[in-house]
Amino acid sequence: MLIITSMKLIPGVFANLYHYASGKYSAKKAGNLCLYFILGVELLPALLFVTSNFLLYILSYTSLDITSDIILWSTAGLLIALGIAFFCFYFRHDKGTKLFISRKTALSFRKKASLVETNSDAFVLGLISGIPELLFTFPLYLITLIEITKSFVLPIPCSMILILFILAIISPLFFLYVYFRAGNNLADFLRLREKNKTFFRFFVTSLYFLFALLIILLKVIF
Repeated sequence: MLIITSMKLIPGVFANLYHYASGKYSAKKAGNLCLYFILGVELLPALLFVTSNFLLYILSYTSLDITSDIILWSTAGLLIALGIAFFCFYFRHDKGTKLFISRKTALSFRKKASLVETNSDAFVLGLISGIPELLFTFPLYLITLIEITKSFVLPIPCSMILILFILAIISPLFFLYVYFRAGNNLADFLRLREKNKTFFRFFVTSLYFLFALLIILLKVIF
């Protein structure tokens, strides 16, 4: 959850949406657009959990044993590889906080954010804004689902845990909305993000490595 909430693409698109919406529309309409954007963001992990569950269901009818040591070590190795990739490639080595996505994709997101007029536009933008980061996040959703459905022992339905997980993922967007409503603007947001870029690079990479270490030493996933 901490890894996913530390990703920067969705907050960046959200910041651009608020910047353009607040300049063109009333505060009420800008707020509605931001809300529907967040709902779109919320739908993506829900779809990922459904997809992951379907994938696990199919695997249950195969000879693949997801509890085997090979799968265990492969999962840990994947997390280590993702940690290294995040550290080396997530932020471009240019000045500022440009991300790993192509400049064409970045400009497309910025243009779409500037052209949002309806709630449905904002919803779709929120839904697609996290897709480029699935390279870093989809394995986390899959591992989370396995952990919750196979190992969770508290007397709380798994669906409730997944809902709380999703709400935790989108919580930074609510804090960002309050940040802008407090008088800060897009330039303030970009300066803050650049100031903390090095911290997040080391922080997220360390979380990937820690996750892998826990899997190897404690077998907490399977």
